[in-house]
Amino acid sequence: MVNAMRRESATRSSALFMLDTFLDDARNDVDLAAGIIAHRPETVQAVLSATAADVQRELDFVDRYVRGDPVAQRAYGALVDQLERPEGCEAVLGAVASLSSEERALLLDHYLVTAHRLARGFRDRVRNCSN
Repeated sequence: MVNAMRRESATRSSALFMLDTFLDDARNDVDLAAGIIAHRPETVQAVLSATAADVQRELDFVDRYVRGDPVAQRAYGALVDQLERPEGCEAVLGAVASLSSEERALLLDHYLVTAHRLARGFRDRVRNCSN
């Protein structure tokens, strides 16, 4: 996300996520960085509370700043791959003692559907850019 992060340097964020400056540095492990970002409580909350309009704004960010930049595509791809894994959401929901197991399951399902929409939208945009 080298170019994307430089263009968004004032906030270091996309429409939904705080993206750390260490994603700027190609020497860092983007898979590790993406895992850290995906497992943050604020990231899980952003996915859980995302509306269709929020998802569209995130995909607009992908169109503007990620698509066509191989480094940015790899970094953002690592992020959406991590988002599609349930572990981060499960850990955050598990820490909320007031949730029943049924509520946790429903929230996890919602999280995974939203994460999949983001990932599918990202992959579709990258594929369309390649064609």
